[in-house]
Amino acid sequence: MTLERRLVAGISALVLAVLIGVQYIHLRNAQRALQNQLESVSQDAATAIGLSLGVLMRDGDRVVAQTTLNAAFDRGHYERIELRGLGGELLASRALETQPPGRYPSWLAGLFPLYGPTTESLVSSGWRQLGKLRVTVYPRFAYEQLWATTRDTALYLLAIYAVALLLLRLFMRGVLRPLYAIERAAASIARRDYVEIEERPATRELSNVVLAMNAMSRKVGEAIAGEAARAESLQRAAHSDDVSGLLNRRGLVATFDTAYAQDREAFSGVFALLDIGDLAGIDEALGRSRCDELLRAAGHALGVAAGAVPGGLAARWSGAVFALALPGTDRGAALEALARLKAELELLIGEYGQPGRAAVAAGGVECSAAHAGAEALAEVALEALARAGQDAGGGVMLRPLPEGEDGPAASALVRDALRERRLRLFGQTVFSLPGATPMQVEVMARIAGAHGTLLAAAEIMPVVSREGLSRQMDELVVESVLRELSGARAPHIVSINLSARSLAQGDFLRWLAAALAQAPESAARLVFELSEHGVAHDEAAAASLAAVLQQSGAALAIDHFGMRRDSLALAQRLRPAYLKLSGMLTPALRTDPGTRFFVDSLLRAARQLDIPVIAQNVEDAAALADLAALGFAGYQGYAASAPAAWPLYSKL
Repeated sequence: MTLERRLVAGISALVLAVLIGVQYIHLRNAQRALQNQLESVSQDAATAIGLSLGVLMRDGDRVVAQTTLNAAFDRGHYERIELRGLGGELLASRALETQPPGRYPSWLAGLFPLYGPTTESLVSSGWRQLGKLRVTVYPRFAYEQLWATTRDTALYLLAIYAVALLLLRLFMRGVLRPLYAIERAAASIARRDYVEIEERPATRELSNVVLAMNAMSRKVGEAIAGEAARAESLQRAAHSDDVSGLLNRRGLVATFDTAYAQDREAFSGVFALLDIGDLAGIDEALGRSRCDELLRAAGHALGVAAGAVPGGLAARWSGAVFALALPGTDRGAALEALARLKAELELLIGEYGQPGRAAVAAGGVECSAAHAGAEALAEVALEALARAGQDAGGGVMLRPLPEGEDGPAASALVRDALRERRLRLFGQTVFSLPGATPMQVEVMARIAGAHGTLLAAAEIMPVVSREGLSRQMDELVVESVLRELSGARAPHIVSINLSARSLAQGDFLRWLAAALAQAPESAARLVFELSEHGVAHDEAAAASLAAVLQQSGAALAIDHFGMRRDSLALAQRLRPAYLKLSGMLTPALRTDPGTRFFVDSLLRAARQLDIPVIAQNVEDAAALADLAALGFAGYQGYAASAPAAWPLYSKL
């Protein structure tokens, strides 16, 4: 029960008790007054009738006495009137034959009883006593008057009670409104959303509570913002080129490989290199300062070109060579974009007074669902760049990425395996730090070949991406995991990786929500991991996924975390269950002070957000103590355990 209801109920009960007490006291007083009135009426009637009989019965005529009694009885509320002689004999009498029903409830007579008083009066004529008159009053009229008083006062007091209750509720709602704001703010802070309460209560105690909560929320928010800015600054220093303002080679390789290499999302598009042919001569002619201005302008042009493509990346690969990754761009659009960028850079060099050195070449590699790293693609792009100056296309050359000889066969194998549901699940355990106790199991998919051989994710994911089978693959994995969890004794949380390509299909979320709704107990043990690249590519879809999972009892986590400048901002907006640090950062934690310092800043900010961070690709057990000292909540890799057939538990 809410505080408002408790207070209203308590105060209204007190008011109701007071009103009932007032009503009871009032009715008791009315009862005593009516009883006194009955006694007075009885005595007055006995006296008046006795005087009349003394005048009329001088000769002792009983007929006259009976007539007098009848007349008095018919005009009043009497139960019995009788006249007896001096010897006790009955001279005349009149009584009610039946008691007529009164206009009042029977329970009223039980709560407030009234009795009919009997009074006596001597009947005398002069000095001679004729007899004794006895009068008993019938209390029906008193009960009717008492009931009318009860009814009217009860209605009046109930009206007062209802109005008072309404006013009390409105008053309490106004007084407690700041408490509702405090409750909402506390819930937001529990969700790691450090808001401030704008409403200022009029009461001093609540006002002090609001000020204290706002101060706490503001300090924590400032601490998180400071750690996020620090981490972003460190990442910028490690992954950015100071002159051009673009990513440097290291930053591009880390960002690109985290998104596309190995068993992650496939890269479809163009990876190109642009070479300013005589940069050394330009630097000598312009001087270092002017040449840096030229490189900054060139970097801006490449940044605009990359920003025009969702997920595009631009970097300074080496001194005079720039790199450009354009995902989702076909050959025609890429050739047009590279030719336009080449012309823009040559015009820019001319504007800086070096038209004779304005020779820019562009070479790239065209990919269709490739899982190669940036370095491997750059090797092919360098070959195209070397031939670009000799090509008739005006210094722009694109080459297709060579596909393995087993490409068509692998595509057929994967399609057949998915259609026949030849999927095998493997799991790798994540262990906590410190303590090394099992936390969860990450489920991985393998495809069984025709002869029982298993194809690893690195072998099948390029085919899945190239053939547009990501959604089919994800649905099959989710169905298989839910089937295994149904009625099973799973000791840990189970995590599943989802493809960003599946989220791009709007009805996938509806399918996932329906599948989880059919198995609510299993859904409560699931965490779905989405790569940081996929989250950044379509944050709205990731937020929709988080809402669907929260409604079904499952949770969302971010995988391959820490490779973007806005990594912490993404985590703060999505509030994932945990973060998995990019495996590319783990090996350098012990050898590169810059990487260690950067990761330490990420961990500090994540702790402020109350989001645990798990280290990936941990291959050396000797590094566990160091990872625990940094503040990692868990670790995953071959130092912990190798992937094994899943499930690792028995059915009930």
